[in-house]
Amino acid sequence: MNRDQLEKFLIWFRARTERYWENHTTQSLENFGQRGVGGGDWRQGTHWKNGLSEIDIDRIEANWGVAFPKDYRAFLSILNAPTKKQASFRWSKDAPSRLAQVADRPSFFDWENDHEHIRSALDQPLNGIFFDVENNALWLAAWGERPATPDQRKRRLEQLIKAAPALIPIFGRRYLLDYELPTGRPVLSIHQSDIIIYGEDLADYLVNDFRDLLSEIPASMAAPTKIDMQKVAEIPFWGTLIG
Repeated sequence: MNRDQLEKFLIWFRARTERYWENHTTQSLENFGQRGVGGGDWRQGTHWKNGLSEIDIDRIEANWGVAFPKDYRAFLSILNAPTKKQASFRWSKDAPSRLAQVADRPSFFDWENDHEHIRSALDQPLNGIFFDVENNALWLAAWGERPATPDQRKRRLEQLIKAAPALIPIFGRRYLLDYELPTGRPVLSIHQSDIIIYGEDLADYLVNDFRDLLSEIPASMAAPTKIDMQKVAEIPFWGTLIG
């Protein structure tokens, strides 16, 4: 998808999601409790903030020490972030069988305001993989000989991740990988060392993960994902983990 096509899609996505949010009724704590699950829900009346300027995006990159791929720069220039955080339904620590509170949590990250959550998201891939290294006997041959101590193992992982394509946090555990495959830059879902592809590119991810917000899907995006897993395996470091 070229820049013009992506921008048209993002404008369409903005209109569809805002229409959904305008008419959506946020679930109550009682409703979630009856379902027996926690989770999150959109707040009625959510909109997208004004898009960021190129100067704004450059400033954010400098502040965070990151470089956004061109497709994510387009996302920030058109969508940026929602005006309202999601309602997060949490379980009670004192009564694990009961939902006890509703809190705010970010959805699509707001790089100007969600500092704590973004820092956590940037750190999470290393911390999650290191957890599996220490607790689930994870160590791949492609990473070299397994170091003797936890500190040495973590330093080795830090080296591998620093040399690998960057991960840009988008939403929760979803990351845009700054590595171009023939189908585009994929979006990954990362939980510890469990890494799967959630979209062949940014637009494909938005359709896949937010289908319930859209009243229809563009015909051009209805085809199944066409990612070549042999190409995926060639991605430095991450390719050894993507399932």
